[in-house]
Amino acid sequence: MLKSILIALSLMFLSVVTLSQPVQAGPILTQEFFAEDAGGDIISIGAISFDTDNVDEWFPGTGDLLAWESFTLFGLEIDTSFFFVSVGFNPEDLYAGLEYLSFDVTDVGMTMAFQGFFDLNNQSLPPQFTMFDFASGELTVSDVFSPGQASVVSAPATLWLLFASAGGLLLRQRRQNMV
Repeated sequence: MLKSILIALSLMFLSVVTLSQPVQAGPILTQEFFAEDAGGDIISIGAISFDTDNVDEWFPGTGDLLAWESFTLFGLEIDTSFFFVSVGFNPEDLYAGLEYLSFDVTDVGMTMAFQGFFDLNNQSLPPQFTMFDFASGELTVSDVFSPGQASVVSAPATLWLLFASAGGLLLRQRRQNMV
């Protein structure tokens, strides 16, 4: 009995200490992209994920980002050493997704180069997506380029939830073994 009270008190103390600490990572925002293929069909071409805590320090509160956590186009992972990316979002409404995106990137294998742009706040600038294949020299251009549904995951909360559930399972297993 005393042992279970001590365990409960220590878990409560640890949760108070860890939850009161400032969180270092912001929510992870992921956005899918759609473009028009050669047949005129609208297809998913990739997605970008970024940590919203890494906003541009020059313009605080604007939601401007210059880096990503993960960026894939046509199944190719984009290398962070060959890139230009500018991403904007509303920090007050992450679920609205990206407001603008501009990128000029190359995949890790240096086989494809991609360039794209859209600005949902400025309809006078038409969206554009281009793809260049280094092997064939083929250039593909599409004026249909748009974001899909945004998803937001709070990384620290997810990690805390994972550890709390693992602790609960261990406690349950221990109690079953005691009976």
